Amino acid sequence: MEQDKRNKKFNTCIISPSGNLYGSEQVLIDFLKGSSESYLVFCPSNSILYDVLRKDAKQHTFKVFCNYIELYSQVFFLLLYKRIRTVYVNEGGHIRYVKLLATLFPSNMFYVHIRIIEDTLKSRLKELRCNVKLISVSRFIQDKLQSEGYSSTLIYDLYESNNENGDMSSFSKSYLNLINIGFIGRITNSKGLPKIQLLIEHINKNYPNKFHFHFFGDIDSNEHAALDCISNISILENVKVTFHGFVKAKDKIYSKMNVVVHLSTIEALGRIFFEALDFKTYFIGYNQGGIGEIASALGLSRYMINDNSTWKEEFCSKIINLIDKDVRAVELYINAANIMKNKFSTENYVSSLEFLLLNNENFIHRSA
Repeated sequence: MEQDKRNKKFNTCIISPSGNLYGSEQVLIDFLKGSSESYLVFCPSNSILYDVLRKDAKQHTFKVFCNYIELYSQVFFLLLYKRIRTVYVNEGGHIRYVKLLATLFPSNMFYVHIRIIEDTLKSRLKELRCNVKLISVSRFIQDKLQSEGYSSTLIYDLYESNNENGDMSSFSKSYLNLINIGFIGRITNSKGLPKIQLLIEHINKNYPNKFHFHFFGDIDSNEHAALDCISNISILENVKVTFHGFVKAKDKIYSKMNVVVHLSTIEALGRIFFEALDFKTYFIGYNQGGIGEIASALGLSRYMINDNSTWKEEFCSKIINLIDKDVRAVELYINAANIMKNKFSTENYVSSLEFLLLNNENFIHRSA
């Protein structure tokens, strides 16, 4: 039995370099659960991702690795002995390993999903062989790649609803004299932390004792600039700030939030936007990058803010108006949540990604 398992052939192997449960891993989990195919999946040993996949995606075969040398050595021999035809990497940070394998195995196809703006740079991607293909998560990322001279296939990330039975009226939660604002995700400068500090300092000065800011996510202890921002925020007297750390239970995060805010102007897509809508919570972000792209697709551009000299004033005005005065807000956000479920569905994502991964015969025959 074990010998049969070792000798089994797969069309595609999937590599998830990180074992966390951030956006890219959540998309991968939902993809594997929604697919009827059988994949060979590599993920880090003793990781949260591995534990979840073994439980929720049992039709697939999983292999673990302790380090990247072990990982790509296993992939090398699978390619050498023709146990796999296609390699798909769920994020772009491992492009140099993929390029090496693509050089050694020119008859095989390699797909790399580009999910962050840092991975679009020519200084990182450099020269790509014809058997290395890029997938972008948004038009924003696709345009960045094109400006660097790379083509890519656009496949919007899926969002699998976690809150089908949620009460639509909860968009208009009572806030008991405090407007509760949530920042959800890793607390880093790349997620807009410097702008968050400016915003909270502005509110501390102009709207005393009206806002409560909640941070849900781990703090990168190696990012000194981020630690300085957090220190400055924590000592303000007229605004309440709470750092909750990473909280796994989504309902505990959203049950007390009036508005979820994301202040990065370079967000590739913005899964947090989908999640907020799913849990019937207002969302506000910049009308730029992936956030602006989603807002346009869902009919919520009017609630996004512009990155100009008056953005802090615009932010406060929009939030206060959204909660206190805007009678159409609930209707528009509910409509956006319904559009999201169709446009960014698991079915659309699975069919689009598998169309690429499982239809490489022409390239393989041409290259052989």
